[in-house]
Amino acid sequence: MEDLADLTATPIPEQGKEELLAGYRTAARSTDITADLCRQFLVELKKHYSWAELVKLTGDPQSTLYNRANPRRVRLAEPGDGDQDES
Repeated sequence: MEDLADLTATPIPEQGKEELLAGYRTAARSTDITADLCRQFLVELKKHYSWAELVKLTGDPQSTLYNRANPRRVRLAEPGDGDQDES
């Protein structure tokens, strides 16, 4: 699997569609890569594709894509979160 340096060797806005899709897939499935990086890939992908097209290309539900693209809707899991309730 590519690491963060590989994914960002070329600035995300300068990457082609295939690189953006590969980067998103890697970022979305990695526990070591931040949600912000996943969001950056989706922001660029959205410039080229509709939500429906992204659902087909990524295999992720539209709600997942939308939540990952919107930083206010994403809650990052932190190491040690476990089953503790923070309320």
